[in-house]
Amino acid sequence: MFTAPVPVAVLAKGHAVGVGATLVLAADQAIIAARAKLRFPETMLGIGLFADMAAMIGHRATGRLAERMLMRAEPLTGTQAVNCGLADSLAEDAPDDAEELIAKLAPGPSRLAWAQAKGLCRANVLRVPIEDQLDSFLRHWEIALAAEDIF
Repeated sequence: MFTAPVPVAVLAKGHAVGVGATLVLAADQAIIAARAKLRFPETMLGIGLFADMAAMIGHRATGRLAERMLMRAEPLTGTQAVNCGLADSLAEDAPDDAEELIAKLAPGPSRLAWAQAKGLCRANVLRVPIEDQLDSFLRHWEIALAAEDIF
């Protein structure tokens, strides 16, 4: 989604936790309900993280916010997520028509030019191959299970 050559919108009306929160970060237009929660509890649960999580938080906001959210599992409300740039708008303020929203995401006559611009803007954000991230995540998961830190 983060590097897809098409506009991607995500609407989070409830809690967006872990991978769900990552979907919000990966979208071109992230819409979230004011009372929704955005949270990454993986560290708190001892199961490890994907490198892309920190990279996308840093891309949308700051590395320091990534540390707070990922290392301390601090949740944000939808309003806080919009205020710090992790989400683009509140669901209560979003257009009802999905086609209207997508048209606003990729304005102009050339979607190809839009896709090129998106690719250039995001080219150096995700640096760790997904296979390596999955291997790391699974290693942490196995260690946590063996230590009986979770479940």
